[in-house]
Amino acid sequence: MKKLLLPCFLLCVLSIKAQTVGLFQNTPQAYNGYTLFSSIFSDQTYLIDNCGREVKSWRGNFLYSRTSTYLLPDGNLIRSGNDAQNMSFGSSAGGAFEKLD
Repeated sequence: MKKLLLPCFLLCVLSIKAQTVGLFQNTPQAYNGYTLFSSIFSDQTYLIDNCGREVKSWRGNFLYSRTSTYLLPDGNLIRSGNDAQNMSFGSSAGGAFEKLD
């Protein structure tokens, strides 16, 4: 039993220290640019650089519904959202559309 406890303990300690969010890897082969993403079930959209630093963020009026977010050439953001009256999930989620500056 004692032989089994040590490996389990080490596995738990290593898993706690494992990185779970943020920038995981930035290699020379990575495209030099930015990443635009919205958090699921959040009204936030983020633009980050290759080092994981926030360049810009937008707060919308609707929760994100796992659909598209676009950054326009003029710097405005187009994002879809989940209207409070349409609380369905999956492919039927949505009902809102907004443009943010």
